[in-house]
Amino acid sequence: MKFGKRLKRQIEQSLPDWRDKFLSYKELKKLVRLISSAPPLLNGSVEYGKAEREFMYCLNNEIEKFNAFFMEQEEDFIIRHKELQQMIQRVVDTWGPNGTKPSDTAYKQEMGKIRKDIVNFHGEMVLLMNYSNINYTGLAKILKKYDKRTGGVLRLPFIQKVLEQPFFTTDLISKLVKECESSIDWVFPASEAQGIHAEREAITVPGEGIFRNTVAALLTMQEIRRGSSTYSHFSLPPLNLPESDIFQSLQDCFNFNNPAKMNLAGYAFANDDGTLVKPKHQQLIAAVARAEQPERIDHLENIDEEVNKGTQISVEENSGSEHQQKAGQLKKRVIFGLGIGVSVGGVVLAGGWVFTMALSAAVFVGAREYFELVRSRGIAAGMTPPPRYVSRVCSVICALMPILTLYFGNIDISVTSAAFVVSIALLLQRGNPRFAQLSSTMFGLFYCGYLPCFWVKLRCGLAAPALNTSVTASWPLLLGGQTQWTVGLLATLSSISSIIAADTYAFIWGKAFGRTPLTSISPKKTWEGALAGFAGCIATSIILAKTLSWPTSVLSAVAFGFLNYFGSLFGDLTESMIKRDAGVKDSGSLIPGHGGILDRVDSYIFTGALAYSFVKIFLPLYGV
Repeated sequence: MKFGKRLKRQIEQSLPDWRDKFLSYKELKKLVRLISSAPPLLNGSVEYGKAEREFMYCLNNEIEKFNAFFMEQEEDFIIRHKELQQMIQRVVDTWGPNGTKPSDTAYKQEMGKIRKDIVNFHGEMVLLMNYSNINYTGLAKILKKYDKRTGGVLRLPFIQKVLEQPFFTTDLISKLVKECESSIDWVFPASEAQGIHAEREAITVPGEGIFRNTVAALLTMQEIRRGSSTYSHFSLPPLNLPESDIFQSLQDCFNFNNPAKMNLAGYAFANDDGTLVKPKHQQLIAAVARAEQPERIDHLENIDEEVNKGTQISVEENSGSEHQQKAGQLKKRVIFGLGIGVSVGGVVLAGGWVFTMALSAAVFVGAREYFELVRSRGIAAGMTPPPRYVSRVCSVICALMPILTLYFGNIDISVTSAAFVVSIALLLQRGNPRFAQLSSTMFGLFYCGYLPCFWVKLRCGLAAPALNTSVTASWPLLLGGQTQWTVGLLATLSSISSIIAADTYAFIWGKAFGRTPLTSISPKKTWEGALAGFAGCIATSIILAKTLSWPTSVLSAVAFGFLNYFGSLFGDLTESMIKRDAGVKDSGSLIPGHGGILDRVDSYIFTGALAYSFVKIFLPLYGV
């Protein structure tokens, strides 16, 4: 079969959300024809060069598309794998034989849900591996056509570039697949797998389910990775499926051409000589049977019709349920977001010890979340995390830093003392202290303790009254009068408001029009959203400058907005990097709909230092 037809078939059999993420093979072939159709004496002309540049531009765009989608899925798989492990452990600890509430019924019911999740998860990972294989093969074939028709030698250097791309590096996914299969073996003991056959009388396979798509992916992978007369060093190595692979079981399960050869009641399949055999990984087959919610098939002669019709819950029902779930999450997010906004506004207006103590509490929780991330599997796999008692001591030290900053008016004392205490604590631990422990702990003190102190210096340290603003004249005496409105208060309000505007504009615009990934650290962030956030941040800074008469010039407002935006973006990406290494989606679950404290304040961590430096150094220096 021609590769173009094979790719088209695979796209049609893939998940709906994946179909526009595959190689634009047909469009690239058209561009190759345009290049090769140019007359020889036009080679090097404007027309020929334009077509070639367009071809290269499209190739690079395809690479970026593959990488963004692959890394987004990979990040999601890491999180889902960890959540599945936690779900299994929670069910065992709660309803298992030795659990806190032993219940055979509840245990089987919850394990049934987990089995379905494992099957779907395993299938999607196989699909992603196929996604990598088929797109690589398509690129190699397109480049071969280009070299053949133009006499160029583009394929070798470009393929070398492709081999270094994230979408071609499937080591992590392969590892997750093996761990998932180990989970399948554990969740489906051999004794239970044999007993399952008597429980079901029929097995049907939905036409649009993950299982069928997985089979299609495996068939395609085997086809494009087979040895042939056209096999070369640019081809993927042949796919020699090992004995433990589930492919044969899946292929047998889909032997629809001869339904009589399927013993549906026992999940056993017949050889050509009529002898029955048990499929490999029949635990997985049984899992699919349970996961798919089939109806009973009374007549085998109608099996093709039933299979094509499928018995999976309709796409409309699933999408409706997902829509309701997302709407509920958005509602919860908005409600808690408004509550947080009102609370933060009151604390900022109060200033002094109220502001400092509230910040100290947030810093303590954020530090606890950070050190839990350090201990998480993703980071701990590459280093020895600091001992628990050191993490707790550091969390307390981080919480004390804002208080000491307000009391002494300087951060140096608290930072020096903290570094000294932590170094002693690490040296006194049993065993040999590791440099990784010291570095991760010191970064935690800097990230969670030192940087937030600049908000105390900004809000409480800049106590000069802001006499130029029109707000002070009408501010009630009961709430502090004119003296309440200081330069520090105006700078803090302007900075926080600008960051909120940047996050809001970036989220809304990125959701609606985002296409170009910003960075591999956080694949869901786009350049379109980032530019919208930048514009929103600058606009908000200018509007507040006009309203509050601070800063006094538009140029200063633009510069202040610029610093606020890039400080917030850098803080956001830094926390995304930490969470990605830890293999978690959120830093915690303290705030419903928002995650942990770090998820909410990541944009503010670096911004306080930049805002304080701007007000303390830039404004007096230039007098604007």
